[in-house]
Amino acid sequence: MRKFKKTFLVSALLASTLASSAQNLERQDGWYGSIYLGGGAGTFYTTGDSQSFTDFHVGLAPIGYGVDPVCFEMGVESHFINYNSNGTKFSMAFERVPITARCRIAVSDNMYLSPFAGVYADWNIKGELKDKSSGEKINVFKKKEWPSSDDIYKRFQLGWQAGVRFDTSIIFIGLSYSRDFTNLQKSTKLKSGIALLNFGVYIN
Repeated sequence: MRKFKKTFLVSALLASTLASSAQNLERQDGWYGSIYLGGGAGTFYTTGDSQSFTDFHVGLAPIGYGVDPVCFEMGVESHFINYNSNGTKFSMAFERVPITARCRIAVSDNMYLSPFAGVYADWNIKGELKDKSSGEKINVFKKKEWPSSDDIYKRFQLGWQAGVRFDTSIIFIGLSYSRDFTNLQKSTKLKSGIALLNFGVYIN
């Protein structure tokens, strides 16, 4: 739990500092960055079953380059997901590195609609399953917690994402959906899909 709080506080502080420095800046062609936060709803998919969960995240995309109307971005996101179901509580924190391409379509003066698509790499930091009746906890990344090595959750995953962003030269709102290419757990073929809503600001 301490790692969750520490990661969240660092991400929130970074986002707050950068947001303060971004006021009254104009977005231009060339190099730029962005910060954002948001949340969403996701689903774990396994062989013949599924489980819903919630997501909260903070993101920083320090590397962005635009030659109107195309923009390319790479960043890092801190995600925190959890669910409570049938007496079981699950929580996980992971870092995501998304790489995306966007096309900006002007809808009015200083307002754009920007569809985007790309890929991402996830590094799963901490994950825990808890039986609420007994209080027993399982570290999903430790081999000794599982009967088979195929049950251990994987640290590294790859996936794709697509969505649309409504933006001005300073702020943006984005809707997106992401889906894993690779399994989180081999034995159940566990993967996830997440629908996200983001609010952000551009930094030049």
